[in-house]
Amino acid sequence: MGERYELIVLGAGPGGYVAAIKAAQMGHRVAVVESRDVGGTCLNRGCIPTKTLVHAAEVLEEIRSCEKLGIHVGQVSYDFAGMHERKAEVVEQLRGGIEGLFKAYKIDLIRGCGIILDSNRIQVGGPGLRDRQDSHCNWFQACHAPNSRTDSSGSGDQR
Repeated sequence: MGERYELIVLGAGPGGYVAAIKAAQMGHRVAVVESRDVGGTCLNRGCIPTKTLVHAAEVLEEIRSCEKLGIHVGQVSYDFAGMHERKAEVVEQLRGGIEGLFKAYKIDLIRGCGIILDSNRIQVGGPGLRDRQDSHCNWFQACHAPNSRTDSSGSGDQR
């Protein structure tokens, strides 16, 4: 028999981790199922990494154009590998913050792909993971995010 939760959130993107934290703050026993890193596409591969690199490019351009203001800085160069290191630091810091909140609110992070079996059970598994049968969840309402996929039989959502 698996763990029992009042809420299991499939996906640890911005919607999922905020919902999990709010439910835990309200006193519910919560788990989050995620097959990749917490924070979703936005934090790990999309918005945040892109904005970090764009910010570096904007600062470089600002420095290069500062002579118009009477400021002389000499030859300016950039280190693309250094920009990527900074991007990785920012992402890791933010991801660590989310994981820290999960620990602080006692939210279980279950690594794998979750499939809704019925109104009270999900199954979690994934590459290199032993299936965790009979993880139980009693919920009031189940819904899925627009990018979630439905399994081929149509019997459950997976993430």
